[in-house]
Amino acid sequence: MNGPAPEGAREGTVLVVGVGGLGTPCAWGLAELGVARLVLVDPDRIEPSNLPRQLLFRPVDVGRPKAVVAAERLARAGLVVQARVERFDRTTAPALLSTASVVVDATDGAATKDLVHALALRAGLPVVHAAALGHEGRVLDVPAGGRPCVACLFGIGGGEAGDTCARFGVLGSITAAIGFLAAQVAWDRLARPRAPSRGLRVLDGAAGRAITFQAVADPRCPVCAGPPDAPLPALAEPAACG
Repeated sequence: MNGPAPEGAREGTVLVVGVGGLGTPCAWGLAELGVARLVLVDPDRIEPSNLPRQLLFRPVDVGRPKAVVAAERLARAGLVVQARVERFDRTTAPALLSTASVVVDATDGAATKDLVHALALRAGLPVVHAAALGHEGRVLDVPAGGRPCVACLFGIGGGEAGDTCARFGVLGSITAAIGFLAAQVAWDRLARPRAPSRGLRVLDGAAGRAITFQAVADPRCPVCAGPPDAPLPALAEPAACG
């Protein structure tokens, strides 16, 4: 995580939606890389079950808001961290997205991911999609303006309808690795928001391998194929931020 800083990257703001198993290592990684400003969004409070894989939290933090505790742990000179204890939804999204340079979707659950992804793309922002379930994790970096986007590859629902870490479990090592990878991708996107996507990166813990797949835009994608002012497809309201 200590490579040379991309030119201009330090001045951006990264919005991390979801401060859990993926969001805590991502935010930590971005702080270590030297990002100037982080906005951490999560409505949830820390539970004992979070502690094994959510790297910024300790037993003494149980019951406190995740975003607040993460912001406290990451505080350092040269970094502005803002905690937003609220849900990312259609009401809160405009204000949250208005100051962002890059959005990291570190949430848990298909409905939340669909909404974060679609609204961030329509706002003209690059999106880093991070997901983990069981032994597998994935990262897709989507350039500003989309093409290709997450919906191009997986459709609405992201291939995970009804699947969450809470329901099916996930390895802590997978969430940590994917979170740190998402931080590096977000750091790169700050300097090059419209560069072509580097593809879908998949970490398969069961097979002990990492693979990168080419990401191809879907000409009929319901999220990114139409004009920016086209109506969004019907999206379920998110139930949790994870």
